[in-house]
Amino acid sequence: MRGGAWASALLWPVVLFAAADEKQPPAFPAAAEMVVVDVAVVDAKGAPVLGLTKQDFTVLEDGVPQAITTFEAVVLAKPGGGGATAAGGEPATTTGGPASPPSAPKRTLAVVFDDVSLTLRQGERVKTAIADLLRSHTTAGDEVWLVSPTVGMGRVATLPEGAEGLYAVLKSLSGRRVTDRSDTSMSDLEAQDIAVRRDVKTEDRVLRRFLSRIPGFEDAPDQLRGLVQGRATEVYAEATRRIRVTLAVLQRTLERLAGRKGRKSLVLASSGFIHDEAIPEFRNILRASLLANTAVFFLDARGLQGLAPYQDVETGAPVDPWDLTDPRAAEETAAQGAEVLAADTGGFTLRNTNDLAGGLRLIADTSSAYYLLGYDPPPPPPGGAYRKIQVKLGRGTKGLRILSRRGYFAAPASRQQKP
Repeated sequence: MRGGAWASALLWPVVLFAAADEKQPPAFPAAAEMVVVDVAVVDAKGAPVLGLTKQDFTVLEDGVPQAITTFEAVVLAKPGGGGATAAGGEPATTTGGPASPPSAPKRTLAVVFDDVSLTLRQGERVKTAIADLLRSHTTAGDEVWLVSPTVGMGRVATLPEGAEGLYAVLKSLSGRRVTDRSDTSMSDLEAQDIAVRRDVKTEDRVLRRFLSRIPGFEDAPDQLRGLVQGRATEVYAEATRRIRVTLAVLQRTLERLAGRKGRKSLVLASSGFIHDEAIPEFRNILRASLLANTAVFFLDARGLQGLAPYQDVETGAPVDPWDLTDPRAAEETAAQGAEVLAADTGGFTLRNTNDLAGGLRLIADTSSAYYLLGYDPPPPPPGGAYRKIQVKLGRGTKGLRILSRRGYFAAPASRQQKP
């Protein structure tokens, strides 16, 4: 995808938010009550925007404007020196050079290769994109993590000396999910609609599909309906198991990232999964992300979206034309669980593109230039509380977007600490 086409591939968070950054060495006074908000600003193409000043920002905590007492613009060196733009739209130069100077803040990029959701083909495309990222879009001093639900913490390495080990782990990874092409196949979303939401419309649609595939039930559709309901229960149970495995890995990775300094990002390379509020791990991810000050970015490995799996050329029986529209719409929300995680943690989703390497480059770019805004928050209540943070841009910055976090957990007044 070229130029502004990237904008159509981004799903930006509806609520813009921020949290504390752990920059080393510290650039701010060592005051326990100070909150440091790290903010990335990008243009319509997703490139970092440089040249903004303290006067361009407004920080609100729980809806109340806060006085910005400290401000710093951080720019990490990037291979080739390109990508970022100044606030006026002109190309911006990065500091340093091809390699980050020793004093530059370290950047940590954790990539979760979601092998339980990726097919073999999707996995190979993701591996090619990760290799491109390691080869051309990282700098000396960057720390890269490779993690998967099956392998676990495959490798944590600092570049460039750790590159060989990362490539070795990357080579060993593969997508493990097998697409169901059987006569009784159904999507995870259909299974959830039938088994959990008791959606009759979805159940009737799947029933018609089964009738077109399975002979002998033309005169006994109610008997086949029982098969549809039973199959939905099985598919939903398997989807839930797979989702919880992925979410557990994400949570453990975020908990380990909490102890790291500098700019941190977590990329979920996955085909995505349904959103299920009954799974508590979704809420756990949000809290772990806040505590780690790490956004989750979702790289949708499905690429350009077309037909549902049971509508392609490998399906023997034709699909009723009346049943074409709903499944196509459902494919757009089949990965909603991963998209919600990205939005809720301050990241974004890259979907509906076959250029996965470009997607990873865009995510890495958001970590190459950012702003640190410090302010003294009001005292929290005795029991502590979650504090909402919103960052806004002033006039003259139209068309720019903020990537930051929703807030932080304030410590009780009796034992305040830096969020």
